[in-house]
Amino acid sequence: MKFSSKFSSIKWRAILISVLVLIFAICQLTTSFALELTPDEQRMFDLINGGRTSRGLSALQLDEQLVSVARAHSLEMVTLNYFGHISPVTGALPQRLAAAGVTSWNSYGENIAGQPSVDIAYAVQLESLSHLENILNPAFTHLGVGIVPSNLYGLMITEVFLGRSVASVGEIYGRVISQVTCRAISGTCVRVNSCIMPTNANGNFRFTLVHPGIYTVYYDAPGYIGQTQVIEVKAGSVTTCPTVIMSR
Repeated sequence: MKFSSKFSSIKWRAILISVLVLIFAICQLTTSFALELTPDEQRMFDLINGGRTSRGLSALQLDEQLVSVARAHSLEMVTLNYFGHISPVTGALPQRLAAAGVTSWNSYGENIAGQPSVDIAYAVQLESLSHLENILNPAFTHLGVGIVPSNLYGLMITEVFLGRSVASVGEIYGRVISQVTCRAISGTCVRVNSCIMPTNANGNFRFTLVHPGIYTVYYDAPGYIGQTQVIEVKAGSVTTCPTVIMSR
C-alpha cells in the first residue's frame, strides 16, 4: 500500500506538471509577434548581454523557443519542489530541447538560480565559474530566460543558452535610423522568425540563421510606425538589409 500510494503521488505530480506545461504552451501561441518578456526576464537578458558585450563578446539573440523551455523548467521546479538541471519528469536539457522542437544546435548550457531578485542572482552567477562560463561562452549565439515566482526563493530562474553553427547558415545584417532625426534608433525590436534582437547604440543588428531561405524581418520601435522587409538569405553569406528609415 505504501508503494502504491507513493506511485500514485508521483503519477499525479507528473500529470499536474504536464497539464501546466500544456497550458503554458497554449498561452505561448496567443502571444503577439513581439515576444513580451516579463520585467525580470528582460532585466536578466540585458545583464547577460551587457556582461558579454563589455568583454568584447557578441550579444546573444533572444529565442522564443528557448524562453518557453526556460519558463517551463522554472515552473516545474517550483511546482514539484526541487532544484536541479535534471527533471524527474522531462529529463535533462537536451531532452527538453528536443521535446520543444529545438534540434539545430551544436552546443548548449543552462544556468538555474533561486534568489530574491534578478540582480542578486546575476551577481552570484558572476562569482560561480560554471555559471560565468555559460554567460561568457563565445560559442553560444541564442538565449532564453524564464523566471517564475517562488515561495521558497523569491524567484526561480532558468537561463537556456544555445550555440548554433555559423558554418552553413546565412546571416542578416542591417541598420535602423529615424526619418525625423536621421540618427540611429537604438533598442529597435527586430524580429526574424522566433528570434528577436534589439538594435545596438549605432542602430545595427545582425542575425545568424539556421537555414538559408526567404525571411520576413519585422521592425518595431516605440513611437515609430512598424515596418517589414522580405530578405533572401543564401547559405554561408551575409545579407545586408536596405537601411530602414522609420517614421512616426
